[in-house]
Amino acid sequence: MPLIMVYMVILYSYFIKIGITREVPKGILSSLILAFGGIGIVTYLNGWPLKMSAPPLVRFFYKTFFPALIVPCLAMLYAFYLRIDQYGLTEERYSGVLIGGWMFVMALLFTFRTPRLRTIFIGLIVVFVMANFGGPLSAVRLSEASQLARLQAVLEKNNILVEGTLVLKAHDVSPQDRRVIS
Repeated sequence: MPLIMVYMVILYSYFIKIGITREVPKGILSSLILAFGGIGIVTYLNGWPLKMSAPPLVRFFYKTFFPALIVPCLAMLYAFYLRIDQYGLTEERYSGVLIGGWMFVMALLFTFRTPRLRTIFIGLIVVFVMANFGGPLSAVRLSEASQLARLQAVLEKNNILVEGTLVLKAHDVSPQDRRVIS
């Protein structure tokens, strides 16, 4: 628990740096927050039987962990929004948004009322079922549709796809659009 609290201080310091520079780093922010939230929730669950007879530091952790998780979850969801807006939805980003959303909902629930511990497990099961067996909302289908729509937009912009037909002639395509197409 003390290590998680130190991690929280480092994470919030990182948020201050992001606020000063006004630049969200690519790729690292979500990993840091997922690690903090995941390890924190597992620690929360493991220490539950000791909660009532725990020393003051443990009681402080139980009081502050979920409220402290709200800001990191919002930052992570914003970072995912930026990347999805730039590059489209992928399975990894979809999973990150689902887990981040789950952590955010758990943080709100455990901050404003104390539900049963099974709420954590039930929410996690719902997230996994949505990601894998969600039909049109599954990670594979949504990411495939997103990436296909991105490709189609770039091909149409460069007159390679005209009215649903590929035009096979030499095109002057910018290096940025070539990267998107590949």
